[in-house]
Amino acid sequence: MGGTFVQKAAVMTEGTVKSFDDAVGKGVIARDGSRDVYVNRAAIKHEGARTLAAGDRVRFQLVEGLNGPCAAAVHRL
Repeated sequence: MGGTFVQKAAVMTEGTVKSFDDAVGKGVIARDGSRDVYVNRAAIKHEGARTLAAGDRVRFQLVEGLNGPCAAAVHRL
């Protein structure tokens, strides 16, 4: 079974988008008092264009990826 995520537990959390590059579809979400997490365009779950902007508040599932924490099921607040 392939993939880039190793999901142990679907923990919902919130954060603020630090950066997001539309050209490559990747970015970083900052969490208060915790390690930043990687976000991929495929994880964005809202209507319209799958993009985020710096400063957007988001709610997401925290999953453990192969290279550290990642965001899944990302929703803009």
